[in-house]
Amino acid sequence: MKSIISITDLQVAYQKTVVLDEVTLEIPAGQITGIIGPNGSGKTTLLKSIMGLIPIEKGTIRILDQPLYAIRKALAYVPQRESVDWNFPASVFDVVAMGRLNTQKWWKRLNQEDLTIINKALEQVQLTEFRDRQIGQLSGGQQQRVFLARALAQQAQIILMDEPFVGVDMVSQSAILEVLFELRAQGKSMIIVHHDLLTVSNYFDYAILLNNKVVATGPTSEVLQPETLEKAYGATLLLNR
Repeated sequence: MKSIISITDLQVAYQKTVVLDEVTLEIPAGQITGIIGPNGSGKTTLLKSIMGLIPIEKGTIRILDQPLYAIRKALAYVPQRESVDWNFPASVFDVVAMGRLNTQKWWKRLNQEDLTIINKALEQVQLTEFRDRQIGQLSGGQQQRVFLARALAQQAQIILMDEPFVGVDMVSQSAILEVLFELRAQGKSMIIVHHDLLTVSNYFDYAILLNNKVVATGPTSEVLQPETLEKAYGATLLLNR
């Protein structure tokens, strides 16, 4: 299986507390990959390390066999909802349009191609009718879809998402999954931090199980084994699959 991201001996620490240690793994291309593990296991830290949002103590991260600085435009990031200032005076359209900023000089106006791409992204996440609404006036699920639309407008090869299903209604959950499955069919890769073990097998092709170190990686069905989960969570977990 072709790898899209290769990580070797990664170590990340916050105030001298090691959060990720000796993390070595390959993330497959063209798959929906879930990063799972108990609270505090380093899931979000791993995602932010890949994006270059936090410094690393040691190790290497290669994306499409290149360093991040050479391939940054190939990545799009969908943050946790709680990290966004929803009172910021921006409309749905404004936020999605930010996905086009990497395609041109900042002082240039959006051209017709940009507008077409933005409108298509809004349509994909079923938010066309909300395009002029201030982002704080949306439901939690709609807000999550706005940032997914921004990633779609960026036309990135790899989309990284941090807990996109937390606080999301069923309509938004279905809309997000539909887009993710469509992107996978196009050969794109999604890497998603997720905490609900009961839905992992329905959402992800591949799983990375963390507890500050890599406990297991592989096809989701292989990772979601009782003995493997016990290593990460310290208790026997039985999942209805």
